[in-house]
Amino acid sequence: MSGTIAWAWQALAEARPQAAVPLLADLVALAAVAMLVEATVLLAWHHRTGRGLPPRTLLPTVLAGGCLMGALHAALSGAPAGWLLGLLAAAGMAHVVDLRRRWPPAGRQAPRA
Repeated sequence: MSGTIAWAWQALAEARPQAAVPLLADLVALAAVAMLVEATVLLAWHHRTGRGLPPRTLLPTVLAGGCLMGALHAALSGAPAGWLLGLLAAAGMAHVVDLRRRWPPAGRQAPRA
């Protein structure tokens, strides 16, 4: 199936290159919406059941990925460079927050083998 999709995408890009980029930008936007729906469902589930990732753990991860998708969409849609750079900077900061929250304290790290 994925080979068929790749072939169809390549055929579109070769036949009408001007149509491939807007289509890809739309697919990135659709993926971003799907990610937002997924995050909303996960947060609601955690709020209701207390299970799953708490918001302070989930949100930096979602924000980093969402900003990266936003940067890709900005690049594909021809947005000004400031938008691209701002989104990449926001993704980097969210990634640092995410790593900081996941990193165990110095005394609690597993010993090396």
